[in-house]
Amino acid sequence: MEPAVESRVAILNNLSYPSTTMATPTFEEIVGNHYRNLFRFGMSLCSNEADAKDLTQYAFLQFARNQHKFEKGGNAKSWLYTTLHRRFIDQYRRQVKFPNVTIDEPDSPVLQHDVFSEGPDFSSFDAEMVHDALSQLDEAMRSVLSLYYLESFSYKEIAHTLEVPIGTIMSRLYRGKQQLAAILQTAMS
Repeated sequence: MEPAVESRVAILNNLSYPSTTMATPTFEEIVGNHYRNLFRFGMSLCSNEADAKDLTQYAFLQFARNQHKFEKGGNAKSWLYTTLHRRFIDQYRRQVKFPNVTIDEPDSPVLQHDVFSEGPDFSSFDAEMVHDALSQLDEAMRSVLSLYYLESFSYKEIAHTLEVPIGTIMSRLYRGKQQLAAILQTAMS
C-alpha cells in the first residue's frame, strides 16, 4: 500500500463515530434529571418539606443500592416515583398504626398557638391555596392528581407507578378534580 493510502486508512480506523445506542446515564445524571420533580411529588404527598426530602433521599438511596440490578434501558423515572410512593404508603400505614404521641405540657407555647387563627388570603387561587386544598384530598386522589398535573405523567405511567389499573386512574382523576374544585369553591366563599 502507498504511504498516503496507509495514513488515510489509519486516520479512518481511529475515527470514532457516535454509537447508535444511547449510553446508560450515570447516577449523578439521574439525580440531576429527576431530583426536583421527585421532590415536588414527595411534597404533594406529604405536604412537609423535611418528609419530602427524606422520601426523595430514600428513593435515590434505593436506586443507588440497586443500580446494578436495574435493567439496561429501564425507566429510571418510573422506578424512582414508584419507590417514593411505596415508601410514603409504608410510612403512612406505620403512622396510622402507631401514631406519634406528644408529651408537651398543656401550657406549652406550642399548644397555645392556634394554627387556624391566621386565615389564608382567599382573594385568588394561588399555588399555596391549591397546594393546601390538594393536601386535604385522600392520598389516592392526591397522588393521581399530582402525577398527572404536576409531573405530566400519562395515564399509563401513573398506572404503572401506583400499580393500579388505568380505569382506576381515570376514575380517581375525575373524582379528585371534583373534590378539589369543591374544596377550592368552599375556600373562596
